[in-house]
Amino acid sequence: MQIPIDVIQRTVTYQDVLDCFYLGSLDAYVGGGEYEDVSDILGMKQYIYSVQLPETNATLWFSDAYGSTGPESGGQTIISLLMPDFDPTWLFLMQYEGRELVGDKAIIGLLKEALRANYSQKIFRGGRGPEEYTSPNFPGLIYSNKLEIPEGFGWSSVTQWFKGFELIRNLSGETQFYHNITGKMLVGLPSR
Repeated sequence: MQIPIDVIQRTVTYQDVLDCFYLGSLDAYVGGGEYEDVSDILGMKQYIYSVQLPETNATLWFSDAYGSTGPESGGQTIISLLMPDFDPTWLFLMQYEGRELVGDKAIIGLLKEALRANYSQKIFRGGRGPEEYTSPNFPGLIYSNKLEIPEGFGWSSVTQWFKGFELIRNLSGETQFYHNITGKMLVGLPSR
């Protein structure tokens, strides 16, 4: 049985979901967390993180899964609410897919640093990094996050949709890496 929206609203806040996203994300990919192979999907790895909500019998469950086949990569992050007697209910979903156009380890290093910059400051920009980011650790590379709110997407009383893309380019403007990003978050939640 699905968790009724009024039960969700009494149990979890919008900030609880964002805090779980930041903590799980910092612990997972950008923090060097231990991913496990997903046995039935070749090349797919998954990271699980959970947060017990205070004064409730509810848990926020964070799952980050990604896979790559050579230069192609993609993945998703899901945050679900787990409560006894109910089916898990998603509260947040982000998907990304793209390609690394050159095999330079500095690209992934800059990506992780850009993501960490937003997550550690609790800045939500479509679940990815800053609008633009450079680092002295990775000279000659520029990270960009272009968040779009296309027609038909946007905010409603219940769900926030987001869409965009992130890319890393060199100083000549040539794209070295990109991901298309889409996602949604249940936002009809109270704030504390």
